[in-house]
Amino acid sequence: ADVDVIRSLISYVDDHLTEKIDMVVASQIAGMSYSYFSKYFKKKMGSSFTDYVNQKRISKAERLLVTENRSVNEIAESVGIENMAHFYELFKRFNGCTPKQYLRKMNGMDDPM
Repeated sequence: ADVDVIRSLISYVDDHLTEKIDMVVASQIAGMSYSYFSKYFKKKMGSSFTDYVNQKRISKAERLLVTENRSVNEIAESVGIENMAHFYELFKRFNGCTPKQYLRKMNGMDDPM
């Protein structure tokens, strides 16, 4: 049953990455109370639900930065993060650099200062 619950949660997150993902909805999908779901998800996945969603968003943003010629703003919005300060903060937390620095690194133009 755990595998099915986790699988349906992962596909919910993947399908709704560009929208606001509500933990209340996720807990309903899992058929659990909000507080139990929070503990359950962290135990099963090794990170909080919010961190998991943010990690998925930033991973998608990384791919988009490298494969599409769009502004950082457009990419942030396309992964469901409209607040640019929040996007930069998350991007930096998961990558240790800004989106532009990441892009330079991926293009092999990272010159150490």
